[in-house]
Amino acid sequence: MLLLNDRIVFILVQGAFHVLLVVAMVKNRLWKPAGVIRREGEKSRNAFMIFHALSLILLFQIISTTNLGITWNWKPWLSLLNFLAVGYLAFFNGWFRNKWIGLIIKFERRPEN
Repeated sequence: MLLLNDRIVFILVQGAFHVLLVVAMVKNRLWKPAGVIRREGEKSRNAFMIFHALSLILLFQIISTTNLGITWNWKPWLSLLNFLAVGYLAFFNGWFRNKWIGLIIKFERRPEN
């Protein structure tokens, strides 16, 4: 099936991730929080660590299982770039961190049926 082709999945995942990274960088530059936000709680710190770990596992797995001759020489560099980008999003980008915690809070507060 064409949709599950390595090349297409690789381009879609990496493209979507890098678009998210650029959007987060631009939004962070334009973002003006109403006050100082300090995330000192263990719960929010764990949420960022879990995001970092799961995102890297997903991205590294897609890179390592891709069977494209073109990307073979770029796999270590792309893995390093993804590692640094996910670290930036999880630990240094205030806008993204605020959105991520907002999603977690919204998820935790939803009623169970």
